[in-house]
Amino acid sequence: MKEYPKGLYMPMGIGIPPFYQSYDELTKNHPDVSPYFSFLLDSQERWIDNHHLAVDGSVMHLDKDNPNLLHLYLLSYERNTLIAHFLLNLK
Repeated sequence: MKEYPKGLYMPMGIGIPPFYQSYDELTKNHPDVSPYFSFLLDSQERWIDNHHLAVDGSVMHLDKDNPNLLHLYLLSYERNTLIAHFLLNLK
């Protein structure tokens, strides 16, 4: 794995529109100024280049029946291929 200087992050999702966003929503909330992003860290809290893992983005949402359960999906470069689906208990 490459070593990157501390503080160098190239998060997934910066400047990329959400997967299901209308054009009207996009013009009101441009992704280049969005405060939301995600990135991957290893067990020593070092940044992992998502491109080495073929991960282009992530999608998260709370479970509709259990607000303490978070669904996390990792998506490939094609943005239409699901790589993994994780369930995370927030409590």
